[in-house]
Amino acid sequence: MEHGTTTGWEVVPPSPSAPGQDEERPRPDGPGESSGAAPPAAAGQEPGSGNRPPLTSRVRGWAGWPLAAILVVQAVLSARLIGADTAFQDEAAYLWAGHLQWAHWLHGASTPSFAAYFSGAPVIYPPLGALADAVGGLAGARVLSLVFMLGATSLVWA
Repeated sequence: MEHGTTTGWEVVPPSPSAPGQDEERPRPDGPGESSGAAPPAAAGQEPGSGNRPPLTSRVRGWAGWPLAAILVVQAVLSARLIGADTAFQDEAAYLWAGHLQWAHWLHGASTPSFAAYFSGAPVIYPPLGALADAVGGLAGARVLSLVFMLGATSLVWA
């Protein structure tokens, strides 16, 4: 360190009650601040917190509860529709498009331009939905949609 530069810390001689090495204390910056400021807090501990855990670890335990509650509500409201035996119009269109996409990949069948009127990723979700439909029927496709919905909500709010 060059002569004449300040770092915001000053070396204070040891007090009679604490023999040993010098300790560093913050320098007073403005009027009315005394030079007897408390030493910096230990790593990961708030100043003046004593033996309590840091605030970040105390709050971190509660931070995920609102998101978890939203995910549970979404899952419960959507799960009631898994057993319905009729596909909604847009749901059927995406599954039909996915089956056509698989036919195109496996057999060279022609497909319309789904990107022109489907939202999202028309070459990702419909084929995955069609695969879930082939494995688990309409309920399997709806479970896949539920997983994607919960994943999207988690990624947006986490």
